[in-house]
Amino acid sequence: MHLRLGPGTDHAIVGTVLDGDQYTAVSTNATGDWWQIEYDGRLAWVYGGFVTPSAGAERALQADPAGWLTYDDEARGLSLSYPSEWHYFDPARPSQVDLALFSAAYKPEAGQLDAAEMGALVSAMSVRREDAVIGLGLQSGPADRASSNFMLVFSVAAEGTTLQRYVQAAAGHTYSIEPASVELVQGLRPWNEEIVSIRYREHATASEVWQVVLLSPDGERLLVLAFSVHNDEFAAVEPVLREIVQRVRWDDSGYNSSTRPAVPMMPVHNPLVIPVGDTPAASGGPFQDWPEVEDTARRLRIFHPQGWLYASSKEELSSFRPQMGDPAAAETVLARQVAYFDSLTPAGQEGQLVGYGFQYAPDTSSNYINRFTIRAVPAFGRTLEQYVLQLAARLEESEVERLENVEVGPGLRPWGEDTASLRYRSGGAVVEEGKVITRPGMEVVGWQVALLSPDGGTFLLFTFDIWSEQFDGWLEPFLRDVVRRVQWQDRPAYEPLASPTVTITRTMYVRGGPGTDYDIISTVAEGEQYAAISTNSAGDWWQIEYEGRLAWVYGAFVKPSADAESALQADPSGWLTYDDLARGLSLSFPSGWHYFDPAHPAQVDLSLFSSAVKGRKGERIGVAEMGELVSAMSVRRDDAVIGLGLQSGPAESASSNFMLVFSVAAEGTTLERYAQMAAEHTYSIDPASVEIVQGLRPFDEEVVSIRYREQATLSEVWQVILLSPDGERLLVLTFIVHSDEFAALQPVLNEIVRRTRWAEQPSSGVGQVHSAPPYLRHRW
Repeated sequence: MHLRLGPGTDHAIVGTVLDGDQYTAVSTNATGDWWQIEYDGRLAWVYGGFVTPSAGAERALQADPAGWLTYDDEARGLSLSYPSEWHYFDPARPSQVDLALFSAAYKPEAGQLDAAEMGALVSAMSVRREDAVIGLGLQSGPADRASSNFMLVFSVAAEGTTLQRYVQAAAGHTYSIEPASVELVQGLRPWNEEIVSIRYREHATASEVWQVVLLSPDGERLLVLAFSVHNDEFAAVEPVLREIVQRVRWDDSGYNSSTRPAVPMMPVHNPLVIPVGDTPAASGGPFQDWPEVEDTARRLRIFHPQGWLYASSKEELSSFRPQMGDPAAAETVLARQVAYFDSLTPAGQEGQLVGYGFQYAPDTSSNYINRFTIRAVPAFGRTLEQYVLQLAARLEESEVERLENVEVGPGLRPWGEDTASLRYRSGGAVVEEGKVITRPGMEVVGWQVALLSPDGGTFLLFTFDIWSEQFDGWLEPFLRDVVRRVQWQDRPAYEPLASPTVTITRTMYVRGGPGTDYDIISTVAEGEQYAAISTNSAGDWWQIEYEGRLAWVYGAFVKPSADAESALQADPSGWLTYDDLARGLSLSFPSGWHYFDPAHPAQVDLSLFSSAVKGRKGERIGVAEMGELVSAMSVRRDDAVIGLGLQSGPAESASSNFMLVFSVAAEGTTLERYAQMAAEHTYSIDPASVEIVQGLRPFDEEVVSIRYREQATLSEVWQVILLSPDGERLLVLTFIVHSDEFAALQPVLNEIVRRTRWAEQPSSGVGQVHSAPPYLRHRW
């Protein structure tokens, strides 16, 4: 029979094998009906119906539906995944097939190397650090190929080294004749985990080298993935390399959300500044690299990840053919997807389909493609609870799907918007010749999420069909973002609130504070209008928003608008107080800061927030984009965010210092218990300081203090957790300040904590405010 490049008759023929020939078995495809073998020093595939596996063949790896294999390194507590056109093994214990593939990658004409010769070469590849090498990956290809792309995996004891210190040491190292790119980055790993990225060129071999350094969850080991790829091929191979990095798993990584505490920790991130080593162009915005689709008829804006294609009609689906690579493979995939598309539009429901998206890579079998659909379903007066119960009832009648859970509530959408969610599993459903069939032994995770339109007239229903290993392993965060990012353009919440204004009645200076002894910032002219924010304690100076920063004008030369009486008035010390009546608390801050509820922003809030986002060059941020940034700041806990404070400063300032305020139900959690849980949580690559302290609050009230660094943005993070007088709620004041500015700002932050008031303060026989430095009570 024919040998093929991939598991299926639509892949190219690379040779022929005869009855009685014997070959080493490497792996099987997802359904087990094709075998991958080693053939003349390369990987190839044979149809399983015409082979007899040996007794030991059951140990061969089995690919997932995307064609990826997973190597479990139980001794080191990690697993590494790679596409089936690569081969990965431990070079300290090579098998015959490992030697054959390595020999072909080295010098095919030299014949097969033995284990000692391969060991010497691995020593050279690792620059004599073969003692740290735990794995070697080779990209298979024809013998006449000029390049040999490979991956070396190292594991070394961290010995207290943080990723930041690794970056510093790496930056001082000479890798090549050209300067290397050395940076701490996010976005390559689930849950925004930071890694070190090092990239340089090896000119003698025309190779691009990319090293990615991960720190184990316990901080004990550094894992280094080192890729060496021919310069001309790097751009094409890079998406595969990024996915290899994305899929690496530690056994105790803790990514399973079900293991998280009932009262969550509140790690934060600073997305307002450009990360160390990055540039404004590369930093982008919150929707960077996510294609946008606008549905003008339904007034929807939809975003989907890179590597996915999205269409709202068969014609649009067919138009993807030129961008899908190999024409034969593209034709096979599109034929199956068009057939599936027809099944999505039954009679009478043609107008409900909003769009169809699917994950596509040229080397993925057309049978095993992850996908999602979006429908606009008339609500007919139903609530989310009623609708999800109807969906669940249909699934319970199915003989194929197994319903796992049904939920209605916040957590998937910005600002705590409720959604209905149900999850189920089924046998693997695939499309063949226009029919949906199931494949025994395969499992699909089905996930449906329903949103209710702002007018209450339509359910927007997402249905994801994802091969279970990929959903559970690494795809779920991306799918959650598809749900989170969709926008109703007519949503009232996307229209910012109006702000009170002052109109200038005479040309005058704009100053940095309320008085003529403050610096002059600029000049305003008669007739100009500005947003009014507050007045000083005497009421004779107005604070305004001027070109994205806070400034002051003399009150005798302005005409306030009728609603300007709602503007805050500073106390004699220049501090303002924001009363949150709905939550029964008040929060005070100096007049050089601006505080607001980001779920209900005004025009002036957006202007000041836009100025705080570095690298945007005056670009105005809308309500939806600000919501996405606040979601990033709160690490997807924007449902718990009740306030955002910004320190105003000149546009050229490199830092953006801010404060996020969270409120969450305590659910019986004491401050001591919170501190214990916080001490077990990983906030950053450096250990966090977690303590219960007194002295920050009136009447010696205890608080939890958590402090750590976010290295990529050079930010110092300080969280102060207060328990409400009735013990029902935890208030988390979170400050993110540039590391070089924290010491100077700390007295101000201490005062913000001290002045925070509940509507019902704890009683005390001594009405004394303690301003002494906090001291340690407990430490874990």
